[in-house]
Amino acid sequence: MPTPEEANLHSDATPNKRKSPLLWLGIIAAILIGVLFLFFSLPPSPEEQYSAEDLYAANFEAYPNLLFPSETNIGTSAQSPEQKALQLYQEKDYLSAIDSIDSILKSNPNEDLFFYQSVAQLASDKNTDALINLSSIVESKQGSFVPQARWYLALAYLKIGASEEAKALLQELAKEEKGFKSNRSAAILEILKEQEIQ
Repeated sequence: MPTPEEANLHSDATPNKRKSPLLWLGIIAAILIGVLFLFFSLPPSPEEQYSAEDLYAANFEAYPNLLFPSETNIGTSAQSPEQKALQLYQEKDYLSAIDSIDSILKSNPNEDLFFYQSVAQLASDKNTDALINLSSIVESKQGSFVPQARWYLALAYLKIGASEEAKALLQELAKEEKGFKSNRSAAILEILKEQEIQ
C-alpha cells in the first residue's frame, strides 16, 4: 500500500497528463492557423486565372464625393438639389442618387454631376447606361473628371467581359506617369496580358 507521500506524488502527476492533450491541441491549432495564413497570403499561382469580372470586382470602388462632401451639410435644410443628390451617392443609395441627378441634369446640364451619375449606374449594375454615359464623358473631354471617367469606363468594360476595350483605356491611363490610377492600370494590364483574359 502506498504511503501518503507516494499518493500525493501520483495525484500531482495526473493533472500534468491531462494538460498534455490540451498542449497538443494548442500546437495543432497554431500550425493550422499558420498554414491557413500562408495559403491565403501567397499570391496566386501562374496557373490560376482571373476573369475580367474578377478584376472589375477587385478594383471597383465608388469615386469619393468631392463636389459637396456631406459632412459639411448633414441635416441642413439649406442643401441644394446637387448637394442632396451627392449625399445620396455618398450614402451608397445609388438608385436614388441616379434619379435625383437625372432630374437636375434635365434642366441644368453638368458634366461633373453626369460623371457621378455614371459611377452610380455602374455601382448599381446599370451597365449599359454607365457605358454610354462614361463613353460620352471620355469622348467629349469636358468636365473635371475625364481621367476618372476613363478608369471607370475601363472597369465597366471589364465588368461586362469586354477585355480588349478595357485594355485600350487602361493603356492610355498607364502611359500617364503619375496620372489617375496609372499604376493600378499597368498592374491590371499585366494580369490581362499574362493570362490573356478575353
